[in-house]
Amino acid sequence: MSDPEPRDQRDPPIACDLARFSAEQRRREQELLASFRRRLVRESETEDGVWFSLAAEPAELASLGELLGLESICCPFLTFRLEVTREDAARLHIAGPPGAKALILTEFSG
Repeated sequence: MSDPEPRDQRDPPIACDLARFSAEQRRREQELLASFRRRLVRESETEDGVWFSLAAEPAELASLGELLGLESICCPFLTFRLEVTREDAARLHIAGPPGAKALILTEFSG
């Protein structure tokens, strides 16, 4: 019986590494995440992630950018795609490798 193929070393593990945050970054990430959990509306699931919708107000988008920057520090396996429409609405797709969708739903849906 042969060994399974080794995991590609370029793929980060599907696990948040909170140790990468300073105490202030962790506090701010938790504050922003709690706020967005109340405002993000889950639209649909895709094979590799989830689409959310939210208002496209300038302050909201600025805070979202800060949150996504922090999330990329502790969860480098996630990808984020933001679409802003003329109707003052925004859609955010959060995706990851196979197995990441459950974490996305738990982390961002509350």
